[in-house]
Amino acid sequence: MKQGSVPDNFPLFNAHTHKIVPNELSIFQCVTTENAESVSFFSIGIHPEQATADCDAFNALFTAASHPNCLAIGETGLDNRYSHATAQEHCFIAQLKLAHLVRKPVILHCVNEWDRCRKLHHTFAPETALIYHGFTKPSILRNVLSYPNAFISLGKRLLLSEPLQQAVKEVPLNRIFLETDNDDCELKEVYKKLAAIKSLPLATLTKQLYQNYSEVFHHGKLA
Repeated sequence: MKQGSVPDNFPLFNAHTHKIVPNELSIFQCVTTENAESVSFFSIGIHPEQATADCDAFNALFTAASHPNCLAIGETGLDNRYSHATAQEHCFIAQLKLAHLVRKPVILHCVNEWDRCRKLHHTFAPETALIYHGFTKPSILRNVLSYPNAFISLGKRLLLSEPLQQAVKEVPLNRIFLETDNDDCELKEVYKKLAAIKSLPLATLTKQLYQNYSEVFHHGKLA
């Protein structure tokens, strides 16, 4: 095997995407329960922007969350750009409880609310993995890493932001995932960038991130 090649048994893993890419091991973000059956693996949740006080969608959400191809709850969390803070917390807490019940990690959407997200997670689902998706903020990286069950998921911003690239150097590989979210970028390019930052062969990085996937999402087997 040539250095930098990707072994067949350790595919590139996309922790969060809104786009279906053939032959890619990915977790597709379902926005409704209807499209959950059309993808291999998915996450499902109520985004902070759509949060309401009554959360009528919870029954359908519970059914989808119990599906064997549902690997995570989310994206869900808190976002201070939206005014309905009480409804956001209500929905986030309900989904934390659901994640704990079905024993699946949470894909976290967090904008300027890390301390509150961490407190609610610690209260309602402390043993559940919390994957901070679309992570872009070097200023809070140490705070996130100090929380044992928190992971960061990096996407297109890693290709563009030198401060983020520098910050990621200190992040242990077993706390990292990579994603494309809804951005126009290739997953392999994000993998290549992280491999360069970490001065690792691409195959080594791929194996480690696949191991993260296997352990955190309780899916897949290491060869």
